[in-house]
Amino acid sequence: MKQVNITKTIDSLGRVLIPKNVRKEVDFKTDDEVDIFVENGRVVLEKRTKRCMVCTSQQQLAKLANEKFICKECREDIQRIKQT
Repeated sequence: MKQVNITKTIDSLGRVLIPKNVRKEVDFKTDDEVDIFVENGRVVLEKRTKRCMVCTSQQQLAKLANEKFICKECREDIQRIKQT
């Protein structure tokens, strides 16, 4: 990924415009959901992807209600707990 140096101002509602060339570089499209978190003192924006709601894995997911997902390993762990 190429380095982009752009300075933007936060507006009175706390918004920052992500420039079109940056959105294109990271493949952000209109109506994409974005996760926002702080990592090592930096604000990180990450395009939302399907992840297990328990462990955040992206492997072998099954869809639950309300666009939630759970991976095979967590499903098996839950089943083992239920059986004890």
